[in-house]
Parts: sequence; structure tokens; C-alpha cells
Amino acid sequence: MNPNPYPLFVGNLDFAPFPAMPTFPEGQQPRTFHSFWTYPLLHGNHPPDHIRKRLKSTLLFTGIGVVALKKLGVRIVLHADALGAEIFSCLPYDEIHTTLAGFDFSRTSWVSGKMLAFPHEPLGSCHLDLDVWLKSPVVRDIIFNSTADVVAQSPEGMPGEYDKLRYRMFDMVGDTSFIDMKKADNPRAYNCGVVRINRQAAKDAYLRMYWRLVEEVQKTNQRAFENNYHIPNLIGEQWLLYQMCNEHNFSVDTFCKGIGCPIPGEIGYAHLLLGQKYEIDAKLTAILRNLSPETLEKIERKFP
Repeated sequence: MNPNPYPLFVGNLDFAPFPAMPTFPEGQQPRTFHSFWTYPLLHGNHPPDHIRKRLKSTLLFTGIGVVALKKLGVRIVLHADALGAEIFSCLPYDEIHTTLAGFDFSRTSWVSGKMLAFPHEPLGSCHLDLDVWLKSPVVRDIIFNSTADVVAQSPEGMPGEYDKLRYRMFDMVGDTSFIDMKKADNPRAYNCGVVRINRQAAKDAYLRMYWRLVEEVQKTNQRAFENNYHIPNLIGEQWLLYQMCNEHNFSVDTFCKGIGCPIPGEIGYAHLLLGQKYEIDAKLTAILRNLSPETLEKIERKFP
């Protein structure tokens, strides 16, 4: 086996030929959704050239993911604000909704876009991060055949980091009554590159805990909130998902073990982590040219 040249990625960037396009009975087509909220990117003190480069790279890796989903017969929906919808209109989504328009409460809480989108999707619809690729029917069926209350990518692999962030959160939040503190002494978390929620009570509890955390952290003062952006993002999304499932005894399925594990590549799954994904445009361009030259042409027309 060749060593992974992108060690911070889960899985690999290789694509095997796709099988024939599947047909699903009416009403049974797997449904996924993306979320893209431009406010944190545009108001994060980034220079225009940085924003433009980030958007071009994002369109490339997101375009690969969208095309792959379509080849697997999976429905893919985008929830964005008006600007995000216009930028991503060059990708072959089945639906684009401006669900996130009009929200401007934080420059750093990018996860909030996902949380704003969740109520607009039916139970069983699966949120995929923009940098996640489903590349084979195997991983598609693992995710969508699960009857667990919650499906997530994997246990998170940084318990020490989550431990520090957890205690920083407790220092900042005055009212922790929304968390069962008897069960909160736990640094475990789920990586949320994939989140599929199949039970309404789990969905309601997750969103309720997340927005309560955002409310409590913002009460300290806005500067504290902005300077501790990992709290609403890593803690609010990933640690709270574990905490919520543990507190309410919701069942959870995960399907890979994290960075460096061979299983994701074997089942056709990839998650492009951290900033490395913004430095491989040539590789992404080559992949997309092979998968869908018309999609690549539309991206290059928008970002020459």
C-alpha cells in the first residue's frame, strides 16, 4: 500500500470507477445536505485575495463531492445565504435554498450555519461537510442503512484538546443547567464530517443544547465569544453531540476510526481536514476534470 501523501486527510483522494447509476423507489432516495454561510468568512478580517482563493478551493472540493453524490444516486441540497447561493449556483445541486439569509450574529461561529440548516431538513437527511466525499455505494449504504438514532463519522481523536476546551467553556458559561454536569466530565466527542439524525428527540435535544451554549457564551461579552471561537465550533458541535447522546441514551453509529485508519479508503470515504485542502488546487482540478469537466468549466468561469 502506498503511503498517503495527504496524512491529515481521512481516507484518500483516489476515485474508482462508479457503478451504473442506481434507481431508488419513489420517496426512498438518500438525501444529503450542505450548508454554506458566508458571514464568518466575509467578516473575519481576511484580505480579499485570501477570500477569493478560499472560495475557489472550496468550490473545487465541494464540486467533487456533489458530483460524486449524484453518481451514487444521492440527492444533495444546499442551504446558504443569498451570496452563498449565488457562488455555489455553478455546482449541480438538486435544490438550493437561502435558508441562512439574514443571520449575522458571529464572525467566527461557522458551525452555526449547519445548525440553522438542520431544522429545514427531514429526519434521516444527512449533513455532509463541504470537504467530505462519499465515493462508493458501500459508504452510502453504511450511512443510510443505519437505524441508529444518530450516525456520525467517527470518535474524535483529540481528547486532550477537548478536555482543555471543555474547562474553558465551563469558565465562560455562567449557567450550565442545560448540561447534565454529572455526565459532563468526559472529553469524548464525535467528528461531525457526517451527521445523520434519525430520531426527532435527538435532533431537538442537539439543537437546543447548541443554541443554549451559544447564548450563554455570548452573554459573557461578544469579544470573549469571538476570541474563543473553538467553543461554539468544536465544543458546540462535536463534544455536545457526544454529550447529548450520552445524556439521553441515544444510540450512535460511527463508521471509521479517524486519521490514518485504512477503513475509510476501503469503503470509499474521504474527509479533507484542516488547511491542507486549500493548498492542492491542481490535484482537485485534475480529479474534477475527470469526474465532470462541465462542472469544472463552470467553476473556472466564475473564478478565472
